[in-house]
Amino acid sequence: MDIHKMRKRLIEEDLSSWDRRDRKNAKKDLLELQADKIKKLRHSSKFRLYSIYCDGSASHNGQTNAAAGWGYVVIVKRDQQGFFPHKHGIEYKRDCGPVITMGLDDDFIGATVHSNNTAELSALYHSLLTAKKIINGACKYTGHIAIFTDSQYVINMTYRIYSPDDNNPEMKNRALVLKCRRLYDEIADKVSLHWVKGHDDCEHNILADKLANDGRELL
Repeated sequence: MDIHKMRKRLIEEDLSSWDRRDRKNAKKDLLELQADKIKKLRHSSKFRLYSIYCDGSASHNGQTNAAAGWGYVVIVKRDQQGFFPHKHGIEYKRDCGPVITMGLDDDFIGATVHSNNTAELSALYHSLLTAKKIINGACKYTGHIAIFTDSQYVINMTYRIYSPDDNNPEMKNRALVLKCRRLYDEIADKVSLHWVKGHDDCEHNILADKLANDGRELL
């Protein structure tokens, strides 16, 4: 089974009967397929490799005075360097901003509260948007883009491992989650999501964290 078929299974199959072990195994299968795809790409790609590191930041999480922001950095590497380890490469682009919770704002993408999770989801959404622009740009990039986040929640929600039913009205952060899912679905054959340990020695993740803090300060 390839990645596209695995994704289709997660989207279309009735997952209501799946228990915790079923979901864990599905996630493991999907990640193994992605790892295999990237391994093959590392040895065969003739293109530059794009990695996007994104992060969210929130202060006073869960309180009335909470503030949240997002940030990401795009790193370009030569194909022989591969996506791993998390070093080397040239910065291609960076961006950051606050989490917007007002529906009338042009930058509103569905967040209703300032929290760690809405910050992480916002960071992923803007990263996916940038990935889509790279793929559809003038050069029509045909390689693979790896997006790295230190949020397991974001990965599991986007891959529909958590809350697989898009129509569930009780899904937390539903509007924002659906934005991420639909955007990911558009470019899923060229993009994969990966977890990276936060606040560790990954310089690109550290930069994304700093940018998220900067974005939070823009409120």
